[in-house]
Amino acid sequence: KGGQRFNIYQRSNYSAKKKRHALVWQDVLLVNGLNSIWGPYAGRHHDAGIVDHTGLLDDLADVSKDLGVDYAVFGDAAYPLTRHCFPACKAPKGCKLATPQKNYNLIMSRFRTPVENNFAAEGQQWGFIQHVQNQRLGRSAVGKQYIARAFLHNCYTLLYDSITSVQHGGFVSENPITLEWFMDASN
Repeated sequence: KGGQRFNIYQRSNYSAKKKRHALVWQDVLLVNGLNSIWGPYAGRHHDAGIVDHTGLLDDLADVSKDLGVDYAVFGDAAYPLTRHCFPACKAPKGCKLATPQKNYNLIMSRFRTPVENNFAAEGQQWGFIQHVQNQRLGRSAVGKQYIARAFLHNCYTLLYDSITSVQHGGFVSENPITLEWFMDASN
């Protein structure tokens, strides 16, 4: 019985792109350094499908309309190009990007670098998530470990400057989020 269940997990969580079994999350890094995550999803799910399922772009449209300011996310090339989502440009197989597309990717890479640095810092601070041998679907709480890492990182970010806000000139909010508010809101 347990073997059948494991085979089901193997099939649904196999990512052909990464050629391994995985769980995936939709993770958005806000300008203040806090993470907002959705998931986990089975590894076979595509990024574009997950961003659609989470309703992230619809939520951004609603918030933008309510506040009168257009908010957007920058994502990888798999994301749809919309008013609230700017994906990187990717050339079709056998083709090269045009100069304007290369320039766009170069400009947007300034925003992607702090995001990648933030995820690297999370991995260093909360190393338990990096130990692949401890992450076995059906045998350990893989999904909960990643959520715990994001939660701990958000707490740390609220207590200290975030890498992201520092790299963007020190984000300052008129109504900063406090650790106490975050802990209450997380319940």
